Amino acid sequence: MRIVIDPAQTRLVVLEGGTLRLFDIRDDAARELGVTALDAHVLGSCGTCVAALVGEVSPAGASLSEASVHRFTWELAPLGVIAVGEVERRGVSLSADGSRLVVTDWAKCRVTLYDTGSGSVIAAAGQSIPSGAAIDPDASKIICGTADQGDGAILFFDLEGLSGNKLPLEELDPPKPSPGLDDAPYFGVWSADGRLAALSNQTWGGRGVFVYEGKRPLWSVALDHDDEESEPDDWYPMPMAFTPDGKLLLVAEAGAIRGYRASDGKELGAIEVDNGDGSMGFAVQASPGGPRALGGGETHEKASHRRVWLPGAKPRAYAFATTW
Repeated sequence: MRIVIDPAQTRLVVLEGGTLRLFDIRDDAARELGVTALDAHVLGSCGTCVAALVGEVSPAGASLSEASVHRFTWELAPLGVIAVGEVERRGVSLSADGSRLVVTDWAKCRVTLYDTGSGSVIAAAGQSIPSGAAIDPDASKIICGTADQGDGAILFFDLEGLSGNKLPLEELDPPKPSPGLDDAPYFGVWSADGRLAALSNQTWGGRGVFVYEGKRPLWSVALDHDDEESEPDDWYPMPMAFTPDGKLLLVAEAGAIRGYRASDGKELGAIEVDNGDGSMGFAVQASPGGPRALGGGETHEKASHRRVWLPGAKPRAYAFATTW
């Protein structure tokens, strides 16, 4: 993702060129609050901070060398830098409190868990070529996809069973239907309550969206390629996000963001957007209205919003249906 939203649903941080931009989105238009120069590749976020992944793209294009994760408050105040080595260039994931960080060590083909306070590695494990690793909000589990030529799997790491410096690794039942799991890059995300995890990928058979409830496959969708002639080096997983209440899963595609009911995968429709090939991602703002305390006994009527924001020098908002 090149755009993230704070848990209060009032601010965006956007990665635009070599700059992080902070916006207030409580009203109908985004209002810029500040900027920080940083030549990053992807953003992650949590309740306490924003994380930006920085590094040089490797010759193969799938990883960053000598990479580091730069953390900031939601006011863009620096919190520190964690060196992470050679890692997958599309993925950085944080627990809700910001105490745990997950990246994929590309050189050693493993998922690596960091303590953000000390910047040290807690544990790591993996098989084949993992990608799309995501840690759940309470830092109790990690999910990712893994791929190799002719093979692939969905991996689950139970952090409650962590002992020593090796992550407990379990291969989950594969999703059905599925376009395949081999040769595929992945994107992963958890719902805010940690109940559901979603993974997307692209492989020879098309694109896939897979939702798991804990370790159990809940539903999945197999989609056609946008470009039937594309080669594996050009493949990328589509960004996704749950709404804050976990009831909807929104999935990017070229020219649209499609909505699915998170409980059973029912397709609800699509928002037509100007998002290129969809790979830059989006942020979901689905905040209820009603009075908001301002302090001193005063209140302010908070607007109800149900929209997605797209990155750019000036973020753009698109409403989605209240019936979703």
